[in-house]
Amino acid sequence: MKSIKLALVLAVTAALLWESDAWWWSRPTVSNRCSRPVTSTGVSRSGCWWPYREGETCDFECVDGFDRVSGDANRTCESGSWSGEALVCRRTSGCSSPPYPAGASRSGCSWPYAEGEVCTYTCYSGWEQTSGNTTRTCTNGQWSGDLLVCERTSGCSGWWSWFCR
Repeated sequence: MKSIKLALVLAVTAALLWESDAWWWSRPTVSNRCSRPVTSTGVSRSGCWWPYREGETCDFECVDGFDRVSGDANRTCESGSWSGEALVCRRTSGCSSPPYPAGASRSGCSWPYAEGEVCTYTCYSGWEQTSGNTTRTCTNGQWSGDLLVCERTSGCSGWWSWFCR
């Protein structure tokens, strides 16, 4: 019975100590940390690392092909929140990410997709082009041509053919 009482006293004491800040190390409190700062498409962050501590400043900038619309280039963690407003950047040139058609691979292009950039599409082995273009070019912010359509030509007979759609 004494061992149960002792275990209970120790458990209550440990719980009280855990809830207090009486440890030999300093447990961080919510008020001196910030969550990850919000960034939108076309924005890069530098100069700060997780965990984001009180007084830490992050630098933000628009990447190539994007211009600043609003928000702040520097934000500081203050009392658990970020100062200022999130930087918002708008695409000024180039195209959004081109789609990946089913049964095809894409090569020759990478983000950020600049004006004049060409993506080349190829149907996988066992697939055949039925329509669309094998190359698409970023022109005036849009991808030229039509999306490549590839259909499976082998290995799709019998009762499991519905998997190939």
